[in-house]
Amino acid sequence: MYNIDPTSLTISGFSAGGFMAAQLAIAYSSNFFNRFGIFAGGPYDCARIQDFWTTCMHNSTPSIEASLSNIKKWSAEGKIDDFETLSSSRSRVYVQTGVLDEIVGVGVTGQLVRQLEELGVLGSGLKYVELEGAAHVFPRDFEGQEGEETVPCNESVHPYIADCGYDGAGEMLKWLYEDETFRLRPRRARGSLSGVLKKYEQTGALGAIGLAERGYLYVPKSCAGGRNSGHGVATSCKLHVALHGCTMSYLDIGETWVRDAGYLEWADTNDMVVVFPQAGHDEAKRPIWNGTEYPGGAIACFDWIGWSGEDADWKGGAQMQAILNVVEKLLREDGPEGTKPIWKHAEL
Repeated sequence: MYNIDPTSLTISGFSAGGFMAAQLAIAYSSNFFNRFGIFAGGPYDCARIQDFWTTCMHNSTPSIEASLSNIKKWSAEGKIDDFETLSSSRSRVYVQTGVLDEIVGVGVTGQLVRQLEELGVLGSGLKYVELEGAAHVFPRDFEGQEGEETVPCNESVHPYIADCGYDGAGEMLKWLYEDETFRLRPRRARGSLSGVLKKYEQTGALGAIGLAERGYLYVPKSCAGGRNSGHGVATSCKLHVALHGCTMSYLDIGETWVRDAGYLEWADTNDMVVVFPQAGHDEAKRPIWNGTEYPGGAIACFDWIGWSGEDADWKGGAQMQAILNVVEKLLREDGPEGTKPIWKHAEL
């Protein structure tokens, strides 16, 4: 469909999306090739092993010993991919947190870093950024355009995208993709994108409990149709998945996360297709990992506390499998069994 190189697949996420990105990257490490970015997220399987999931928030220092044991056990049982691949020399992990973040915080994100180190991620492949002056926000380095809602870098307020003088999306993507022989091209200027933003239906194999009715897909001009129209030669394109935080889906802030977080400008000049799955509003109370009931989907959070099922952070977990099905559909034209071509165009 878009001539995507399967080995180029990477993922990132912010807040609840950061927890989910860590779940996907570790459970499906053979798909994501141990290359992922976490903004204000925490350890894999964090909520399952605490007395209550909020121990994985509010600048706490959640235990990771039981989660490390679970990872090794589940890896041996085939519930997740082989964790030992994380020690590969090609692993590239980017982790960022705001020093002023009191919603997730340095304590929680620091435990993710320690967990990754215990799992064998090499220091040369792990970049950890504690951003001074930043609260619980996704950082970027440009001011908002007229009519665009932005927040101060030092305030943890909705919609959590802030001008911090730091290009979070760009720094993360450069870390994941660049090496001694390859550099990303400079990003496109805001307002001059060449590509197309598409909406897709998160239904059937592409949907799951707690996901919204639609997600978004950005396709730069160089990847459209899998051909470089200027030369008639197939362009090899990259694929990145970007996951939003709670109250940041299109149901809450329209297309702000998709358009304004800073991903599109880098994707446009670097032959990079970007998928933006979207969480929905699900106010039903369901059992979570600690045995209590909680409306975990009420504010459009991706599930990192177990309300979508005991297997929420294992291979085959409902939300993770739906996101992976979107990836598989993009990698092969016919997509997973039972799906149909449903991409809907919306010109930028």
